[in-house]
Amino acid sequence: MKSFVTKGVRRQLGRVAVVAMVGAAGLVGATPAHAFPSNCEVATIYEDGVGIGGTTKCTSGTGTHRVGIHCSNGQDYYGEWKNTGTSATRISRRECPAIGVILSYRWLEARS
Repeated sequence: MKSFVTKGVRRQLGRVAVVAMVGAAGLVGATPAHAFPSNCEVATIYEDGVGIGGTTKCTSGTGTHRVGIHCSNGQDYYGEWKNTGTSATRISRRECPAIGVILSYRWLEARS
């Protein structure tokens, strides 16, 4: 009797393990892949030696990117979302809105 119970328990545990592995594989397969831009650069736009805006460029990966800037008027501004790539049309650019308003700092935002 003891060996029969042991075999039954092993058989049941084996089934549970297979179901758990199949369930886990289904979860992994259902998870969407998230890819982001890579190999990115953030630069400052200068006019007469003063920072007036910023740019971002990402040459690899997928997804989109844009530049964010904070200007001396206390406001944040954003460039257009751009795809990755090497052409000039793939650069996100934004300048502070008025003469005398200068760049305080800039950053890159990315999304998949």
